[in-house]
Amino acid sequence: MIDQGRLNLDADIATYLPGFSPKTKNGKSPPITMRQLLSHTSGIRHYLKSKEGEEDEYTEEMLNTKAYDSALDSLAIFRDDELLHLPGEDYLYSTHGFTVAAAVLEAIMSKNQPLCSLFDRPVRLRAPVVDDTKQLPKEAKSASMFRQLFAFLNLQDTCLDEPYRIVPFRARPYRRAKGTKGLENTPWVDNSCKWAGGGLLSTAPDLVQMANHLADIYMGRFQDMADLAVVSRNTLVNCLWHPNRGTIQGDWLPGGLYGLGWRSTTPVDKTGPSTHLDRLYVGHTGGAIGFTSILFMSLPIVVTPNRDDTDATRSVSHLPPICVAILVNLEGARGIGALAIHVAEAFTAALLANEAPTSVTLPAIAA
Repeated sequence: MIDQGRLNLDADIATYLPGFSPKTKNGKSPPITMRQLLSHTSGIRHYLKSKEGEEDEYTEEMLNTKAYDSALDSLAIFRDDELLHLPGEDYLYSTHGFTVAAAVLEAIMSKNQPLCSLFDRPVRLRAPVVDDTKQLPKEAKSASMFRQLFAFLNLQDTCLDEPYRIVPFRARPYRRAKGTKGLENTPWVDNSCKWAGGGLLSTAPDLVQMANHLADIYMGRFQDMADLAVVSRNTLVNCLWHPNRGTIQGDWLPGGLYGLGWRSTTPVDKTGPSTHLDRLYVGHTGGAIGFTSILFMSLPIVVTPNRDDTDATRSVSHLPPICVAILVNLEGARGIGALAIHVAEAFTAALLANEAPTSVTLPAIAA
């Protein structure tokens, strides 16, 4: 929608959602932008935490079993809660913030009739329809937009994690039991309250296919075929992957910053153990009830004419993109980010040596 000119990242979301105006502790309703929602700097809260003394770390909110029809409906979960800080003042990861972002997209989609495809370029819009009493069209709901995305990218084994749907080869979710540390089944949940923030089923091949598509956009391979790209290179590099100040990431990607829905790090801000500093690292982890995942990309950095580079860094820069996807049907699997980086750097080293890795020693995933 950014490329179609339908979404302004820096406009007050009240432009799109006039009925949503969360307040601070002093009762003020500051403007919130889509950029702040997607960079987790809006101040909208994350899941409620377990109360002190409660045995189970899950909260009723995390174990939602209610089916929600749309992201707009899901706003009821937290719409009356105070902002935890002023928008843009701090970084606080918030799944609910992404639900608000999804509601904004739903509102934009619903106000243009007839509905046009999410990926039409150039998009042909009619005048917005103002009818707050009209039910949200099916094609404008988050679930429908995700299905459009899956179809556009030809992701054959990616779908919404709908609890009552029969999904062939759906993995069973597990967690470690307290005390024994043995495996136990996790409770079932309904993720329709947060499709934009999690709750999708996929496979490693599908995730790598999506990552390769983004890598091709980054490498300029869609320059003369813009209609085939899910997003323009300008939007990808200067919006989605552009790091935002004050969003330092200290867990699996030391020195990294948060863009819009992606974590990234460059040679300038990378402080981790990497031995291949002339690469752009982009990725995101995922944690849900019974599952842990990561999609990670190691990309060459474009060498500018006025930059001093050694032969070694030039070699790394001209290596192809390396995409890694890891999915584990175990809740809270620690070390998955470090593992993805380890895999990417093992392949980087092998490519530098002009040989494909025949065997790679990988660290174990802890839980």
